[in-house]
Amino acid sequence: MTDTPQHQLLAGLPGDGPLPLQFSATGQGQHSEGIVIRFLPEGMPSWVGNFQPGFCRFNSVLEVESSFHVIVVAGGQGYIVDVRNGLLLKHFGGDIENLISIPELGSTLVSNGLWLRLFKGEAEVWCTERLSLDGIRDIQISLADGFITGEGWYMEDSWSPFKVCISSGEVIGGAFESLDFS
Repeated sequence: MTDTPQHQLLAGLPGDGPLPLQFSATGQGQHSEGIVIRFLPEGMPSWVGNFQPGFCRFNSVLEVESSFHVIVVAGGQGYIVDVRNGLLLKHFGGDIENLISIPELGSTLVSNGLWLRLFKGEAEVWCTERLSLDGIRDIQISLADGFITGEGWYMEDSWSPFKVCISSGEVIGGAFESLDFS
């Protein structure tokens, strides 16, 4: 995670100034140090947020196109926050492994290694069916074709290709297409 003019990752909770705003998906740990970020909204007072982590190591901050919203992923836990006032709009995940901005659509693609979700602002557009037994790789987005492609882990080091329609979230392929449940 890198600093931008709109936010700075802090090494820890600040020792002075206003108390940081606390963010937790469960209500737990709000007085424990999590991922600490200072937000610097243009023309407004800065503020600090303390984001409790989820269940993995992925951390990211992504400004959402054409809005005052930001997506913060702290240890896999996703938070959508209004940077003007620190208001939590939504929390999701807990196990997020990848966050991809699609600025042409004003959208964000989220992966947890099992399925994909597409967000537009704070609204979830779709969530795919499960694509993998444990891991997704090689995600490619083709706006010209209207598909997201990648591979989902199947078994014994094999990967199964999938295609997801960007407009609907409909899936072709994936690891579960290869399984026979009969």
